Amino acid sequence: MNRTRRALARTSLAVAPLALVAGCTATNPQTTQLQYTPSDGATASLGTTTIASIMILAAAEDAPGTLLARVVNSTSEPVSVTFAAEAPSVLEETFDVAPGSTLAIGPEGEETVTIDPVGAIPGELVPVVITASTGESTEVTVPVLSGVHDEYATLVPTPTSTAPTAPAPGAGGTTPGETGGETGGAATEGEGDGTGEGGDDTQQDPGDIGGLAENEETAGSGSL
Repeated sequence: MNRTRRALARTSLAVAPLALVAGCTATNPQTTQLQYTPSDGATASLGTTTIASIMILAAAEDAPGTLLARVVNSTSEPVSVTFAAEAPSVLEETFDVAPGSTLAIGPEGEETVTIDPVGAIPGELVPVVITASTGESTEVTVPVLSGVHDEYATLVPTPTSTAPTAPAPGAGGTTPGETGGETGGAATEGEGDGTGEGGDDTQQDPGDIGGLAENEETAGSGSL
């Protein structure tokens, strides 16, 4: 599809229906606050359904990305549109569009899609297959843009920071409590050995001493 044939005129905050190769025009487009430049994105026509300004915003290849697009349903019947991509970005999302309306997809639109990670370098083109519930399907190359342009700076998603994980107790060595407990236990055992075993060598049970004296007296009486 020749993208240079698209009309770029906009009315207020809403972009006017694009003049496509098929000559389709949208009726009663819904006003949207998305103010990106249509020429930066791709465009697709699926019969009476138009998808305009398709792009992916991301800061880097390993960062999250977000999909931007406008789906225009110019019929009197609701339509569903599916976006699917396998590489380098992985995407599969379906959107329902009311009759005679425009659905804005993006951080400031009615629907938001996050691709994490985006898997594509800013400046790269991602092949995306777009299918409508009416049976039409087409593949478009969608550009990946970064926040270097002022109009996209606030729309590029930022990576979610994660706090460092604390080491598990006891990992990499014993804890001070465990060390103190082992030292105290060893000292107690040492003291017990010194007093208990030493006592056996130097002391005798009083009962044993009494029995010995009685035996000596009995022996003496017998000799007399």
